[in-house]
Amino acid sequence: MAELIKESINIGTNKARREMVPECMIWRGRTYQFTSIGLHHTTYEGDVLIHLFSMTTTSACFRISFNTNTLLWILESVEAI
Repeated sequence: MAELIKESINIGTNKARREMVPECMIWRGRTYQFTSIGLHHTTYEGDVLIHLFSMTTTSACFRISFNTNTLLWILESVEAI
């Protein structure tokens, strides 16, 4: 079962790509290298566009969000594989 987190994180992306796709995440001082993207969709919270991503590593699945107004990344939840 997924554990709700709701914590701010740092994301690394490949600036050479035309799209902004998360490649790694730094959370609680540890770096997690993403192996695949499961889902990407957008939603609105009022007038603010939010990008939602489901990302996986070799040991866990992460749901992360990007707020286009504040430019902050949030770790929404984590689930062990």
